[in-house]
Amino acid sequence: MNVNRKTKLKMNRLKFNLKRYVFSGRYFVRNALIVMILLTFIAIGAVGISVLSSMKEEQSGEEIAEQSQKEDVILDSRLTIKEPSMIGDISREELIRVIEEEKDVEVTAKDISLLANTRKDNYSGFLCKMDEVNVRAAADGSSEIVGRLSAGAAGEVIETDGAWTKISSGDVTGYVTTTFLVLGEEASLREEETIGTYATTNGVNVCIRKEGSTEADLVYISPVGTRMTVDTEESGNGWYAVRLADGTCGYVSADYVDITEEKITAVSMDEIRAVTDWKDEQIRKEEEKKEEAMKADLYLLAAITYCEAGVEPYEGQLAVANVVLNRLHSGKYGSTLEDVIYAPYQFTGCQLSSFSWALQTGGSESCLQAAREALEGHNNIGDCLYFRATWVADLGAIGDYTIIGTHVFY
Repeated sequence: MNVNRKTKLKMNRLKFNLKRYVFSGRYFVRNALIVMILLTFIAIGAVGISVLSSMKEEQSGEEIAEQSQKEDVILDSRLTIKEPSMIGDISREELIRVIEEEKDVEVTAKDISLLANTRKDNYSGFLCKMDEVNVRAAADGSSEIVGRLSAGAAGEVIETDGAWTKISSGDVTGYVTTTFLVLGEEASLREEETIGTYATTNGVNVCIRKEGSTEADLVYISPVGTRMTVDTEESGNGWYAVRLADGTCGYVSADYVDITEEKITAVSMDEIRAVTDWKDEQIRKEEEKKEEAMKADLYLLAAITYCEAGVEPYEGQLAVANVVLNRLHSGKYGSTLEDVIYAPYQFTGCQLSSFSWALQTGGSESCLQAAREALEGHNNIGDCLYFRATWVADLGAIGDYTIIGTHVFY
């Protein structure tokens, strides 16, 4: 009941205000003026919109007419350069279609030109300009070397800051001094330089030799799957000239490799070390052999010195050792120390039972020292080739001689 009563009161108040302020004769003139002003503004707006719309339609019509005239002029100009025999009975619509296709071709050519101009910025590859370029773990000349690039090696550019460029090539990722690389558009135009010929071993322990012959010295014994750059194609004798990961050159038989053409990529330090470690091992083995041979020669020389002059003074022992070496250098008694010592009817000491024992021990410290000094070049009797005991030597028949201890050297 209260709600209805309030609503009735509001309606009564609204009616009262309308009668008093709107429909009252007292405010009639004012209200009429307000209505007229509003109608005037509405009319002006409608007229303005109509005028603007008309102007736009006229302008659009003029542009269409102008464009049509231009196309007619272009068409007419193109038609004038055509020979009548080429035009024939082609309709105007077909000619317009042909002209539009030519426009499309021109636009496509411009797009291609634009792409070519921007290829320098978009091309992410690189080309190495030099051989033996180090790839490092960091952008620092003293950082660890993780791989090596040869001329023509290619890959992807990860980032560049001017002085250094981070690259990825083959199994190697690292930093290279930018001056050694070709980047951008120039690299993209030289991609044919990045293709190389490779020989990959298809057998176990494939021999790489200094010459194309099985009699030549070994350069490397490669495991299966070793990839080498082919420097020279197969010659008539069935060998390829190849270059190993560390840059060493050699020859491999065509029977034990597969030949492919691939993109040239960086070689990792693991590949390089596989070659250099093998070489170091061979050098170590050769040194061991030399040491063993020198030790054998040392003990052989000391043994014969002991059996021939073990009781002589040290100078006499050194003199005997040098007589043996003089005979070796002369070549008259053989080309090895064994040949000289075991030559028939020369040194009776090698027939003594003590000789075998002396081969194992060197006989004595003084004899070992005398043999060592003689091998090192310390000579105290010149070029003498013989010695005898003083009590059996015919000094008058000998000529020039030197006596040391109980021996005559001549």
